[in-house]
Order: sequence, then structure tokens, then C-alpha cells
Amino acid sequence: MIARRRSALTLILALIGCAPERVRQATEPAVPALPPVELSPAMPGLEELAASAPAGPGEERIAELRDLFETGYRAGYAQPRSAAMAQRAFAEADDSVWALEDVLVNHEDPALRAQAAFLLGQSGRKAALPILMKRVKYEADPIAQSWVAGALAALGCHGALDQLATMMGREDSAQVAGSIAIDVLRAAGVELGETPSYQELQDRCVELFGAWKRLGVVPGEVQADGSAPAAPAVEDLDPLLRARLAAHLVALAHQPLRPVDDCRFIFQRVGLVGLRLAERCVRASEPHPRNHGLEIMLGLGRSAAVVGDAVLPLFDDELTGSVSMRVAGAVGYAPALPHLSARLGSEHVEIRAAAAAALGLMGDPEALPALAARLSDPNEVVDVRVEAAAAIARIDVGRAFLLERAQVGDYHEPTLLELLDGVDRERAAARSAALRGR
Repeated sequence: MIARRRSALTLILALIGCAPERVRQATEPAVPALPPVELSPAMPGLEELAASAPAGPGEERIAELRDLFETGYRAGYAQPRSAAMAQRAFAEADDSVWALEDVLVNHEDPALRAQAAFLLGQSGRKAALPILMKRVKYEADPIAQSWVAGALAALGCHGALDQLATMMGREDSAQVAGSIAIDVLRAAGVELGETPSYQELQDRCVELFGAWKRLGVVPGEVQADGSAPAAPAVEDLDPLLRARLAAHLVALAHQPLRPVDDCRFIFQRVGLVGLRLAERCVRASEPHPRNHGLEIMLGLGRSAAVVGDAVLPLFDDELTGSVSMRVAGAVGYAPALPHLSARLGSEHVEIRAAAAAALGLMGDPEALPALAARLSDPNEVVDVRVEAAAAIARIDVGRAFLLERAQVGDYHEPTLLELLDGVDRERAAARSAALRGR
């Protein structure tokens, strides 16, 4: 893999070296002034929100509800009449959703975890989103995993449809996952044939997941112009959902690896519902929450576009400057373009590399000359040249430029064909990895 990438880089360098002067020469931009940095402590407010969670039933009541659930839903555990009575009593209990969450997280029987996930999806309980999303990460049973993804979709979150697509690729869960996918896709307005194949269902799920990553909302919430609605304000969130999300963000200050990873996983998949809370970390004066908050935004990508104003002032921050630039590129924050172009000439290698990566993530064709200049500079360090090469490959016009050279005939055709084939292979590998849920 490393040898192939080096070979591709060598080809790109050779190609840029023979490119017309208009491509190789980048305009030296004036360095614009950054907005002032305005940071404030985030943890006290998040800790207060986390502590504000409405109280649920006590352990004794949870145990009572769990017994009812097991009697009603565990196969062969009770006589049919007793099971039906237990199901009815469980459904009529106002606090049964707390027991469903307990079963989903703690029960040893995957069939009961799957049933609990399904019922949570039907409950309309938005506060269950963080718990369900965490189960996406830790649920080992493929059928239970499928129901978790379906429950999230039923609650208006498509952040686990990549996992549902993966479960359709497994022999032991394909039928269940496929049935769930059909319901999810039809609810999203996706037209399917009478007998869609697993491949078609997988492809449509991956497409919906990609749309979720771009917008952070389900299709029914997309506005007429194709944009997402505004992210909900923190004070408008369900109180329990808000408290649970805040509790995950509080963990960012303490740096235990698993809770931090859990937090980032959840916020990068729940969409716009968690965006404004996570933005508090981007604006945090505490360094570790700020860094992790930026990493969350990097994973959210285009759906986090509204945080651009908070990210731009951090470009010169000693701790988070490089990741801030990458975030600006990932979210597509256009006002950052002149700042990123200017930093291609920074004396610091890390800054030049981050600027090149950010310009590639931004996807603006006008960045190609500046990136080509970094790539073709024989005195530039390899780290920056690699980021510039990757950036050029991400920008569609970069591929178009290669095709133009082949059509004009002013460069060695076999080299062009090999380079284009390598770019296409990488894109195909990325699509395949998304399909497998990686």
C-alpha cells in the first residue's frame, strides 16, 4: 500500500512538473486578519446540564418492570395467556421506557435486547438516542444490531444505516436487516421495486447515511432549497436528552479513552440534535474539550457548517490550530479559503500540511494551483507534498485536469492512464469501506 501511494505521488509530481505554468504557479495571497479568539469555560455549564437529568424510577421499580418484560417477551418463558397479560401491563406502565433502556444495555439475551430496541424505536423517546447510538458501537449480536439501527431510524436518526447495510451482508442477519431496511427506506420516501435485492437495499441505505452525514437530518426535514434546518438550540432539546448528551461531553475533560471515544462516536452520528452542545466545546477555554470538540466537528463534516464562525479564530491557536483548519475544510466554510491559502506559505510544516488537507476537504477547484505549487516545490517536505497530493485527488477538477491532459495529448498517455486508474481504485475502495460500515 505504501509503495503504491509513493508511486502515485511520484506520478502526480511528474505530471504537475510538466503542467502548464498557469497551473504550477500559485498566487501568493495576502494574509487576512483572523477574527479575535473568544473562549470561555464550557465544563461548568455542561456539568450543570448533566446533573439536571429528570429522575427515573428506582432500582426496585426497574427490576419489577424488567420481570414483566421478560415474562411477556422471552420465548417459552411463560404461558401464552400470561405472556400477553405481561405485555399489556408493561405497555400500560408510564415508566416502562426506562426498563427498555436497562434491558437494551444490560440484558444477556440478545433476543430481548433486540425487542427492547424495537419498542424504544416505537416509543418516540428522543432521550434514548444516545443510549441506542452507543449500542451501535458495542452490540455484538447482528440481529440486535439491526434492530438498534432500525430503532434509531424510527426516532428520526439515520446515523446507523451504514451498520444496517453491513448486517445485510451477513448470512445470519441479512433477512432481518433487509426487512428493517425496507421499512426505513420507504418511510424516508425511497422508491423500491416489489422485490429489491440486498445489494439495492444496501446501496440505498449507504446513500441515506451519506445524506445524513451531509445534512444531519432525515429527508422529511430537508428544506425546499435542499438545505438542512437550523440546529435546535440547547434549551429547546428534551431535558433528559440534553442532560444525557451533556454528560458525554463532560467526559472530554477527564480524558479516559473509552468515554472520550464513546462521546465522539455518538456526537458524530446523532446529527444536528447534538450540534449546539458540541459547539460549546469548540468555544471552550479548556484545551482538551476544545480539541475533542473540533474532532467531533471533523467527523460531522458538512452537517456542522454552522460552526465555521467558531472555528476560524482558532487557526493560530497553538494547540488546536491545525485541526481547526481541517475542520473548516471538512464543514465547507468558504470564508476560511483565503486564510487556508495564506497558510500554505507558513514556516511551520504542520500548518502547511493542515492547510493543504483543509483545501482538499473544502473541494474548491480554485485551490488547485496553490496545491500544485506545494506539490511541485522540490524543497517542500514530504508530509506537505503528500497532503497536497491527497487534496488534489479529492478535488474533482484534479481528475478533470488529468483527463484534459490525456485529451490534449501533451503528457505521456500510459502514465496518465495509470494515475487515473489509481485515483479510481481509491474512490472505489472508499465506497466499499463505507458499505462495510468501517
